[in-house]
Amino acid sequence: MTQELQRRPWEQAKQKTMDGKIISVGFRRPHQYLVESFALNSYHRKVSRKGEGRVPDSGFRKRAVNQVQALSRSATGRKCSSVDLKTLTEHFQKYCKTVNLILERVYSNDEHSEEVGEQLSKSRSRGYVVLMNEHDLKWAKDNEFGKLVFGRMHRNALEAAARIILADHTRRGLVKTLVRILVESENDLNRLMKNKRIPADLVRRVRDQSETKRNGSGFHYALSACKQVRRVLDELVLSKIPKPPVERQASVSAEGTDSSLPNDQAPRRQRIHGGRRARQRAKVRESWRSKSKTSESIIDFIRFEVTRWNEEGFPFTTPVFRATTEDFSASTENATGQGYWFRSDPEHPEEIILYIKTPPGLQGVEYDRNSPYRSQTLRLRFLNWFPRKAKRARKKAEEARASGNISRAEQLTFRAAVFTDMSEQLMNTIALHHVARELSNLKARKDPNTEGIVELKEKLKKLRTSRRSAPPRLQLRGNRVILSIPFLSPDKKLLEKTLDTSQLTAYAGVDRGIRFPVVLSVHDKHGTYHDRHIGLKGLFAKRERLRHRTRELSSQIDRRKNNWEKKHPGLQAPAYILKKEMELASVWRKVRRLDREISHLVASETVWFCEKHRVKTVYFEDLRSFQGKGGMYSHSWRLSTNLWGLMIEGVRYRRQAMGHRRGGIWTVNPAWTSQTCSRCGERGVRVERPDDTEEMRGGEYFFCPHCQMSLHADVNAARNIIKVKHEASAVLGRTGQRCPTLSKFQ
Repeated sequence: MTQELQRRPWEQAKQKTMDGKIISVGFRRPHQYLVESFALNSYHRKVSRKGEGRVPDSGFRKRAVNQVQALSRSATGRKCSSVDLKTLTEHFQKYCKTVNLILERVYSNDEHSEEVGEQLSKSRSRGYVVLMNEHDLKWAKDNEFGKLVFGRMHRNALEAAARIILADHTRRGLVKTLVRILVESENDLNRLMKNKRIPADLVRRVRDQSETKRNGSGFHYALSACKQVRRVLDELVLSKIPKPPVERQASVSAEGTDSSLPNDQAPRRQRIHGGRRARQRAKVRESWRSKSKTSESIIDFIRFEVTRWNEEGFPFTTPVFRATTEDFSASTENATGQGYWFRSDPEHPEEIILYIKTPPGLQGVEYDRNSPYRSQTLRLRFLNWFPRKAKRARKKAEEARASGNISRAEQLTFRAAVFTDMSEQLMNTIALHHVARELSNLKARKDPNTEGIVELKEKLKKLRTSRRSAPPRLQLRGNRVILSIPFLSPDKKLLEKTLDTSQLTAYAGVDRGIRFPVVLSVHDKHGTYHDRHIGLKGLFAKRERLRHRTRELSSQIDRRKNNWEKKHPGLQAPAYILKKEMELASVWRKVRRLDREISHLVASETVWFCEKHRVKTVYFEDLRSFQGKGGMYSHSWRLSTNLWGLMIEGVRYRRQAMGHRRGGIWTVNPAWTSQTCSRCGERGVRVERPDDTEEMRGGEYFFCPHCQMSLHADVNAARNIIKVKHEASAVLGRTGQRCPTLSKFQ
């Protein structure tokens, strides 16, 4: 039995976790951050336009003027000029080259890379500390690293490389475990190659038998390793399949049968949905299932290769860093050498200027006396939108309170308090930067001011104990530059002032339905259920129309491309095909915007309903490995989307902002939750109306013939989702996993 203990010495209300340990309720936990993003603008572009009647100049691109000069004016519509984007791109290229150079040297020897991976897995400190002990990875002004980046930027590159090495070390351990299982069991090898989906029990065995460190995402790490091995095996199988003559290579029958296979290996006449990878899988499955001599020789060859991998090792490749991003998490907050510098704009109080130190050999702007990096500087600015949002929320809270909507007023008051707290953290960080630099400059003088030094030391001591933001992350997305800043979660004082911090006793289950996209059920300490249907039918209907349009456009583009390739092989596609591709990209952008809007609305309504009923833990059904059965194409199409993940992440983020540890989010396997009675645990049937007892496939309501219970089918599933993890029940779903934190700053 797990020993109960208190992890923090705070005097506060306590509750037990799933493993029987005691945790704190409503208090900030260490290393938990709320990440907010800011769009960076060029230094000469005016950001604050509200109330001044200023609009972007939509015609500047049509005029024959110098683009570089036009983009630097405040009247343009683009946020960053071409000069800034070019400089930042070269900056990222040097950073990326440095990370790949580190990876290349670590993986130059297999034994050495394995040793470094073991050290990183055992180390609890930052990863760059482990890599800095390597002699061939140290930075010096005259070595290869010194010519690419400066010292602190090299430390950031070491941290990025350490994360990649640790992830690759974990994946390699899982791959080795899978290869060993495939050698010992021929049946598992056949299932891996013949099945459309990777068997879940095989993934769990890989996870359980591996010696790598486990966490809440162990199943999905193991699933990723299984996909990697199967991809390599598929490539080996495809390389052994005899290819037809050139004149028959492009001929495909109308039913969707690929003639690149011999007659004895031809797949069944069915349409194969998906891209290149789906077609590869179909070829491999059919060749593996056929009884021909060619198929038997391929199977023997694959068995021989797997056995060889178990003895000599899997053919791993060296990981490569390609992201256009830089993470300053290895930096400190009180030194100018960290590579970034904040400064409030005196002319525009709501705007903050960001100075980025450019690497050696990359010239930035002209000399700026406000920059600690002199001419080796790239200047950008962003809007501190926290005060504006907080002011607007307080105003709406007063209006809601005046109209009698107390619940809405509490939500807006909390929102305003969180934004105000984040703004104070950012200002404290900027103040710490400047006070530390001013103190350093004052100490370096020949005749230092003693009284001024003492005063600055006291101010610096106070700022170091204050709430401050963590080092940011810089990312380049096309023509946009994004700055992500992690902020500390609300503390005890803010939570007690704005929320009810009494003990949490209820549990909630969330089901992803069709008629109602999200159904929420809360089970309180008195045994009562509180149900909520979250519809947003208008937005979901619009989203489905747009997604249906993407299918139509994709089909049109594929047909026209195929016809063009047959008539004009090797030539560029004409304008009418390019226009369709642009239209498809535009529709997908609309879908993604709707995804964000829907996820925000659903997450907000879910979180505040749970807060009203004092919910401790929220259980979501895990649909990331959803496998639709035959005849469920429409249902699969609606569930095979990132929208569910966005909803879960939105709930986690908001509940973490309310002081819940990691949001209190768990994901569970939804197997049989829609077919089992939540009252007696027996199997029930679907019916069309609440008072019906005759089974109807796909009915909206659920009826149990054993206990005569009748209720909405999604509500019944949501109640079962709670029981899968929380208590022993007749539901056959597996126990859940703690929802992995998507933010890298967690």
